[in-house]
Amino acid sequence: MMSQNKGQKKLIGELLVQEGIVEARHVEEALEEQKKSGGKLVQILLSKGYLKLEDFEHFLARQPGIASIEIQNYVVQDALLRLIPATFARAHEVFPLDKLGNLLTVGMACPLDSRTIQEIEKMTNLRVRALLCNATDIRAMIAKYYGTSEGESQEEEIYDYGRAYQTVSHAIRLEGVADLVRRIDTLPSLPTTVRRLQEAVANPDVSIEEVTEIVGSDPLVAAKLLRVVNSAAFGLVQRVEALTHAVMLVGLKEIYMIVLSAAVPDLFKEGKGLDYRRLWQDSVGAASVCVALAETAGVRRTAVFFTAGLLHDIGKAALAQAAPERYKKVDPTLADEALLKAEEEILGVTHPEAGYVLASNWGFPGELAEAIRFHHHPERATTAKRLAAFTAAGSSLAYAIIHNDTESWMRRYAGLLSELGIAHFDLQKVVGRANAAMEPEP
Repeated sequence: MMSQNKGQKKLIGELLVQEGIVEARHVEEALEEQKKSGGKLVQILLSKGYLKLEDFEHFLARQPGIASIEIQNYVVQDALLRLIPATFARAHEVFPLDKLGNLLTVGMACPLDSRTIQEIEKMTNLRVRALLCNATDIRAMIAKYYGTSEGESQEEEIYDYGRAYQTVSHAIRLEGVADLVRRIDTLPSLPTTVRRLQEAVANPDVSIEEVTEIVGSDPLVAAKLLRVVNSAAFGLVQRVEALTHAVMLVGLKEIYMIVLSAAVPDLFKEGKGLDYRRLWQDSVGAASVCVALAETAGVRRTAVFFTAGLLHDIGKAALAQAAPERYKKVDPTLADEALLKAEEEILGVTHPEAGYVLASNWGFPGELAEAIRFHHHPERATTAKRLAAFTAAGSSLAYAIIHNDTESWMRRYAGLLSELGIAHFDLQKVVGRANAAMEPEP
């Protein structure tokens, strides 16, 4: 994303050690990684959790000469800047973060609609991935590189060294987002069986026999499918023993959704950044509640609601895999806006956004990816408003059930429930169903 002044590598490390901000052994470890993989020393120290951004900001504020040098390490390349015209960047509050091959990653201060993203793709002849980033960072970088109005110099240097470190901070956070997304891009791909099934259900002429053959070719996937279909979370009245029966009863696209939801948890390895067992157990509860609410609203095909509930928090797993040292600094007791704020401050990107990146990489259906992205803010969804709303309601009610807070949840979400066509429902029945679904398997 940004150019680097290699002559300052060791100097900045020595000064950080001298100031007692990082340990010498951590600097040496970061330098070794830098030799192997490249990158900036400060960014590596931040990604490993050895250096806190606020400590680095304070360090730069006390070292104006170093701050002015560090700015040169975070200068956005002209070729990247030229991809987005200044007037467009200012009007839509969008900033180019990274370009790998024909994929352009841009940061945005607020969600862009599909038409705007298509406009960027047309003007750049590139595929565009738009990420919600810290709005202050985006606006600061736009002001620095594109100016705040027509005719303003875009290359004006900042000579106020007292403010120089602030520019570095914005740049570091946005580069951290680009680096984190690259790490998410390297996470394992979906299993072959899931990808074959993905391609099959995209064919309108695919038959029940073909889908059954694909699932049956992988005994492990077949067993997981039947386990999910017969689980308390999924909520079928009758028990299903045969694959063909499952496919006929649930539906072709729904079978893909179930297989997808069953396969994803196995792609993540246990790590120190997240309690994965707790995450998936809570997600099963969310899936159960999403299905129950959808059924209450008269929905017959509920597999996509189950999958959205189960996978709504995969961004947490993605962040914990891509940046374990930093993600473990996020307080696991936080929820809702407090959690999103902490993630953005510590990692530069939230778990719904990371989940959307991963869902897009894995080729999830667009409505599922959008439900994952906006499960905290369903009002921002454009193409999957209803699914995003059910996912938001189901996941938040599951959380309320776990924390014995269903009464305040009912007051908070009364308006959303009304929008979804749910005037009345048996809360205790939903609570019982969720608790049954979350019981650990023997």
